[in-house]
Amino acid sequence: MAKNKIKSPKTSKPMKKKKNKKTWKSVKEKRNKVKSEVTEIVGVSKKKSGVEKPKKLSLRTRMLERLNIAKFRKLNEESSNSDALGLESDFKSYHLGLNKASSNWKSHPLDWIIRFINENVDESKIIGDFGCGDGRLSKSINHVCHSFDLHALNDSVTQCDVRNTPLDNESLNVVVFCLSLMGIDVFDYINEASRVLKNQGYLIVAETCSKLQNTFVVQMKKCGFSIHKEHTLQNHLFSILVFKKFRRVIGKHPLTLNQTVYKKR
Repeated sequence: MAKNKIKSPKTSKPMKKKKNKKTWKSVKEKRNKVKSEVTEIVGVSKKKSGVEKPKKLSLRTRMLERLNIAKFRKLNEESSNSDALGLESDFKSYHLGLNKASSNWKSHPLDWIIRFINENVDESKIIGDFGCGDGRLSKSINHVCHSFDLHALNDSVTQCDVRNTPLDNESLNVVVFCLSLMGIDVFDYINEASRVLKNQGYLIVAETCSKLQNTFVVQMKKCGFSIHKEHTLQNHLFSILVFKKFRRVIGKHPLTLNQTVYKKR
């Protein structure tokens, strides 16, 4: 009989020693330690560098913001009625909606006006901001600035109809209308500006491009104002016209704007 071959037992591979797995907690602690060391070296924290994520607004806050923007658009479309903002509640809703809408604009016409005044108007000159809203212009320049609006949003604003301000004749060097010419027929606003402006004083008008039609500059010349500078903002939404007064307007003249119409959503 054939001898049974004895099979040699297979040599088993040496078992690898198991490495101690680091717990998630220890990894997290180490990572935080490294971050704190980097922060200490650089000397700037996330809070200070302004990279902190903004807090998410509540549903109620977001809905109120949308409602204010809708009211702003509606009141702006109804600006053919110069008394559209007669009610204080409508006035506040209009400005809340305007502030929210303007936060998304790439360029704001008031920023351009502030730069123009700071660069071109001596600090000894006196400014009038007609339809000033919260009076941001007066806080952004070193000039004496009278802020007027139909309702006063704060103590820096004088409440009045800007078609009839409490100023003396030829007492201002600059008058500003920044998105504040209400209605289609705006002669009464420009007539008041003509009354309070000194000769060669600046009148700055900022409105949507669609609102300032081509004939507006021609009409303004008949009212005693010659064009000094024209500028369209990069977003092509707003046009800024800088006029100079060369004579006091005499009699009534046609002076109209187009009505702002928004796209229906």
